[in-house]
Amino acid sequence: MADVVRREDLEEVAEKLKKIAERMGLPFGLLLAEEFADELGRRVGEAVSEGVKVPRPVSRVLDLRNRLIEGPSELLYSRCRGKLNEFVLKAEGKNFELLIETDNVPRLHMSYDELANLSPHSQFVDAFQELDENGQPTGRYVVRLGEMGWLTTCSITVYPRGSLRLAHVYAKWDEYM
Repeated sequence: MADVVRREDLEEVAEKLKKIAERMGLPFGLLLAEEFADELGRRVGEAVSEGVKVPRPVSRVLDLRNRLIEGPSELLYSRCRGKLNEFVLKAEGKNFELLIETDNVPRLHMSYDELANLSPHSQFVDAFQELDENGQPTGRYVVRLGEMGWLTTCSITVYPRGSLRLAHVYAKWDEYM
């Protein structure tokens, strides 16, 4: 912004406007001063908009299938401002806990059963047993998380109690870089 208008240029223009106002009269000098102020505002505005970088979202997708885990597994990790659009975990068993941390603060750390109990009362969490086309349980348990934002970091980690097969893990999120 320093190259937009230098102090010396402003002083020179002010001096010229003063001389014009003395020769042509105050109304004409005021008119020129107003035009100068408009032009100065336009230049400063252009410089500011060029200097301000608006972060653009970069979409990320995680799509894992048929993974056997026997210890903690960090499924999603982001190191910049972002927004979770959707997260779906489909596991062959309900012997696990889910930990969600945003901005280095644990936001949710619950077992599948706790998530299932929370589910009817939350717009953010859905947890249910998958049913086949005949309405019979498939043995798979689903956890779906809705939209969530963060400023610096986000991680979603699953903690199995023993071994756990993840039939499908899908996540879509945006990072603002």
